[in-house]
Amino acid sequence: MMRYLLQCLLLLGHYGLYESRRIVIVPVPNVSHTSYLTNVARALVDLGHEAWVCMPAYVADQPVFNITGVHVIRYSSNEINTVDSYMKYVRDAYWKDENVDIQRMIDILFEHIEHMITDRDLENAIRAIQPDLMIIDNPPTMRMIAVLAYKLGIPFAFVGSMYDPIGYRVPFTPATLPSALFPYTEVMSFFQRSVSFGVYAIMILFEIFSYTDAVSRFAPEKPYLPIRELTSRAEIVLIESDPILDYPKVSLPNVKLIGGTSVSYAMPLQEPFKSFVDQAELGVVVVAFGSYIVDIPQKVSDKLIAAFKRLPLNVVWRVNMVSPDPDKILTSSWIPQNDLLGHHKVKVLVTHCGQSSQYEALFHGVPMLCMPIFMDQPYNAERTRSKGFGLTLDLKSSTTDEIFSNVMELYTNPQYKTHIRTASKLFKINYKLPKEQAAFWLDHVLQHGGDYMRSLGQTMPGYQFYSLDVLAFCLLIISLLSICCFYVIKTCISRLTVLISFISCAVLTQKHR
Repeated sequence: MMRYLLQCLLLLGHYGLYESRRIVIVPVPNVSHTSYLTNVARALVDLGHEAWVCMPAYVADQPVFNITGVHVIRYSSNEINTVDSYMKYVRDAYWKDENVDIQRMIDILFEHIEHMITDRDLENAIRAIQPDLMIIDNPPTMRMIAVLAYKLGIPFAFVGSMYDPIGYRVPFTPATLPSALFPYTEVMSFFQRSVSFGVYAIMILFEIFSYTDAVSRFAPEKPYLPIRELTSRAEIVLIESDPILDYPKVSLPNVKLIGGTSVSYAMPLQEPFKSFVDQAELGVVVVAFGSYIVDIPQKVSDKLIAAFKRLPLNVVWRVNMVSPDPDKILTSSWIPQNDLLGHHKVKVLVTHCGQSSQYEALFHGVPMLCMPIFMDQPYNAERTRSKGFGLTLDLKSSTTDEIFSNVMELYTNPQYKTHIRTASKLFKINYKLPKEQAAFWLDHVLQHGGDYMRSLGQTMPGYQFYSLDVLAFCLLIISLLSICCFYVIKTCISRLTVLISFISCAVLTQKHR
C-alpha cells in the first residue's frame, strides 16, 4: 500500500498536481485573445497551479469570461484603450473602403506596448506574485513584453495564433508557407511565391513590429540583447495552428502546434437561446462577425435580413439591433457561440473568419460561409474554401441572392458537412482539447525546463543562423576570383594583341622584301 501511495504521489508531481506553481498570463488586451488565454489559465488551474491573467479595465469589466479559479490583475495603461481604438480604426476603414495606414497601425500598437512595459503598477503587481512563468500572447508587437519578463527575471513562454518561423528561428521555405497577409493557399503561383519570398525577406532584414533595442529602452540595467535573441529564448512556443484547418508547418521541439485553445465541449444552452434553437424545425444558422462587428451599416444589414428571411432555417445573429422578425431571427449583442455550434440543430456558421470562430466550427463540424473583413481573415477564409469546409463571399459587395444561395448550398450539399466532420474527427484524435495540450506543455517546462528542447539556432546571432557570414565569405572569394580572372584575361588579351601586331608587322616587312 505504501509503495502504491508513493507511486501516486510521484505521478501527481510529474503532471504538476503535486507542486503548485505561479503563472502570470499577458494576453492582447481585447476580448477574443483574453478569452482563449483565460481558457489556458483555467486548464493550468485544473493541474493545480495558480494563474493570474492581466486585463486592462476596459476588458476586465466585460462580463463575458469564465474566470473560475483564475485571478485577475487589472491594469490601466494610462486608461488609453489603444488596441480597441486600433481595431475600430481598421473596422471603420473597411466599411468606408479606405486603405489602412500601416504606419498608423504600428504606432497605435507600439503605444500600447510601451504603456504596458512602463506601467509601474503592473510591474509591481507581477513582481509581488513572484511567478515561476510568464505566458505572453504572441502577435509580433506583444513579444516585446518579454522585456518585462527579462527585467523581472521570470522565464517566459509564448502562446497564440501567430506562426513566425523567423522569430522562433524555425528553418522554412517561403515557397510552401504563404503569408497570412494574403489570401494564398500552400499551392502558390510564381507571382505568389515571389510575394511570399519578398514578405519573409523584409521580415528577416528589418524589425518592423518591435524595437530592436527594446531591452536598452525598457530595461537598461539588464545585459543587452537584441529583441529577436531575447524572444528566441522562450521556454516553449505554443502555436494555435495545425495541418487540418491550416497548412502543414515545420517546427522545432520547443515550437508546438496545438490547434485552437478556444474550443471546448458544448454546454447546455440557456434562455433565450435554448427555446429558440429547440423550436427550429429544420435547423439554425449562426451569424457572428466577431466582437468588433456588432454595429453593421444599414445597407449591409438590410440585405442580410432579406436573405435570412428567405431561408427555411432560423437564425441566431450576434448584432447590436432589434430583430425584425423575433420568431425567425434571434438577435443579441452576445451569443454563446461555442455552445450553439455544438448543438445538433446548428447547420451553418456565417463568420468573419476569426481564428477562434473557425476552430470552434471545425471542432463541432459546422460548415462555414466565410465573409472576411480585415487582417488575417481573408487568409483564413481562403484556407477554409480550399479544404472544402465552406464557401467565401464579400460582405459588402455580395447581394441578397448570393448570400441566400450560398447558405442554402452549405445546408443542402452534403460534401461540406462530410469534409468538415471528417476533419473534426481527425482534429479531436490528434489534439483532443487544445487548451489541455497547452496546459500539459506549460506544466512540463515548469517542472523540467525547456532548455533541452531549444535548438542552438535559437540562441546564435541572426547573421550566423542565416549563414550570412558564410555567404559574405563566399561572395568575397567569388569576387576575388572574378577579379583575378578578369586581370588574367585582360593580360592575355593584351599580350595576344601585341603578338598579333608583331606578327602582322613581320609579315608586312617580309612582303616588302
